[in-house]
Amino acid sequence: DHAQAVRLFRAAAEQGYADAQCNLGECYEKGDGVQQDEAQAARWFKLAGAQGNTHALWRQAERLLHRPDVGAQEAREAAGLLRRAHELDASLDPLEVLESAADNRAVAAACCMGCAETKGLKTCTKCHVARFCSPECLKRAWKAHKPHCKAWCTAEAAHGVGES
Repeated sequence: DHAQAVRLFRAAAEQGYADAQCNLGECYEKGDGVQQDEAQAARWFKLAGAQGNTHALWRQAERLLHRPDVGAQEAREAAGLLRRAHELDASLDPLEVLESAADNRAVAAACCMGCAETKGLKTCTKCHVARFCSPECLKRAWKAHKPHCKAWCTAEAAHGVGES
């Protein structure tokens, strides 16, 4: 019974239990046992993430990166959440989430597409959009980046970008 689960999750979440906060965020996100409410989902994910709940950090990053209006600031914030989740649980690979948002120019330009680092970045020499912190990260993320790199190069050529 989803409604009963929500009552139990809420009781524990209000006592500060991060797993319950994350579970309650999932309920609000999916509309399981409660009316779907994105603001409540974000609230509970944020509370759980602040306590180091890696799933909540991951969900916050995914939600930010997949917003239709995601910009550079949100992408950097999401990168920070992914890095924190990875620091807490090395089995969580930021590349998994970044690959799913690799077609977004703001995301590609805001952080290393291989590891979510935001400092010491170099721009892809082909498309001049995506950024990477090292040759290793470029190699690691190339499969996900390659189709977008080609598309961005084609778009630049069609618009005369880079021509003198």
